[in-house]
Amino acid sequence: MYAGKPVSGGGRIRNAVLLLHGTGSTGDAFLTEAFRAELFGPGKALDANKYYLILPDSIGKGGSSKPSNGLRARFPHYGYNDMVEAQKQLVTQGLSIDHLAVVLGTSMGGMHTWLWAEKYPDMMDAVVPIASNPAATRTRT
Repeated sequence: MYAGKPVSGGGRIRNAVLLLHGTGSTGDAFLTEAFRAELFGPGKALDANKYYLILPDSIGKGGSSKPSNGLRARFPHYGYNDMVEAQKQLVTQGLSIDHLAVVLGTSMGGMHTWLWAEKYPDMMDAVVPIASNPAATRTRT
């Protein structure tokens, strides 16, 4: 899902923002009134009149590929690195964008944001991980 319009400059899109959702939601989570009013409204930090907002569904969520689409147990195992690679392919190959103004994510999307910063530090101007801590997680016992 996309909002706003891409603006080119110097042969590249200059205003793309990647918004990454948390574990229990989809890209639509950013379209709630609370987010729209605080982030995307006129004059706000990510004004949709200025930025090209990209709100993908992560693997396993919403409109993205998931085990319930038919493969079930044969669906390939995947983790955060795979999800970030899929996001990068969407941005670079699917949308032909080679640089992002911002990568912002909440919860699981925040963890993806940390990975973007680590793996592709020159591909964005800023990262905004929200409600995430770049630390190893423990399994439940």
